Amino acid sequence: MRNSKKLTNPRDTCHTCIASTIKVMLSVRLDEETERQLADILAHEQTEKSELIRRMIAERWLTLQADKTLVERRGGHPEHLLQDAPTDLSERSNRKKAIAQYLNERHQ
Repeated sequence: MRNSKKLTNPRDTCHTCIASTIKVMLSVRLDEETERQLADILAHEQTEKSELIRRMIAERWLTLQADKTLVERRGGHPEHLLQDAPTDLSERSNRKKAIAQYLNERHQ
């Protein structure tokens, strides 16, 4: 048994348990017009509801990610990245020299 702690209170659920519960079933209530629109989209896309919903969620998630900078999407700046770096690294030629020097020292 991976997690030996028994959960006595239903509110004391772990994230894995919640995720597995979500995977089991997703119930959505739609009004009649939205249900018709969904049927039209399914007929046009020639796919099933689950696949369509997965794609729509993935597309929406990507648009949310697009609002973030590359650094934010990658989890932020490494804490030690520029700790002892020279102040002139904003110049491309200086960065190229610094990288070349680092690689030469590392791979000798």
